[in-house]
Amino acid sequence: MESELDIARLREKAAQAKDAYDQAVTARNVSQRDLTSLLERKHTWTDADISNFTNLVRSDHNLNHAVTSAKDALKKAELEVDKAFTALLNSILHRYHEEQVWSDKIRSVSTYGSLIVLVINLIVFLGAIAVVEPWKRRRLVRGLEEQVKGMVEDVEHTVTGEFEEVKSNMASVSATLAA
Repeated sequence: MESELDIARLREKAAQAKDAYDQAVTARNVSQRDLTSLLERKHTWTDADISNFTNLVRSDHNLNHAVTSAKDALKKAELEVDKAFTALLNSILHRYHEEQVWSDKIRSVSTYGSLIVLVINLIVFLGAIAVVEPWKRRRLVRGLEEQVKGMVEDVEHTVTGEFEEVKSNMASVSATLAA
């Protein structure tokens, strides 16, 4: 897996290969210009011009090889940059895909978790309505019944006591009146 630093290094290497190629082409063009200039005045050559022509042809041949090798090096460097960049993009895409898969799993778990909590809350709510509320009502009614029964017994006891007292007062009034 290539990093951005590796790609920057490879791009620098490709730029250097491009410069070397440009220099080789420039040198070959200068050599060819000199050779063409020399060939234009071929009818006035001297011994030095013949020697210079031989050197220029040899140099041109070498420069052609240099241009070819520089061009091959440039293509190779550009291919390495492309390969590294493609590898980096592939690794980024792979990581993005993995993160999307995890995100989907987390979202799915979160959804199911939310549904489970909702169902538990619904069960608790329905349980409270179906079980707890009737139990509380029965307990409240029982408590009220016991309080009412106790109050009725107190009232009956009080009324019975008052009735007995009125009865005894009436008997004493009747005895007093009969006497």
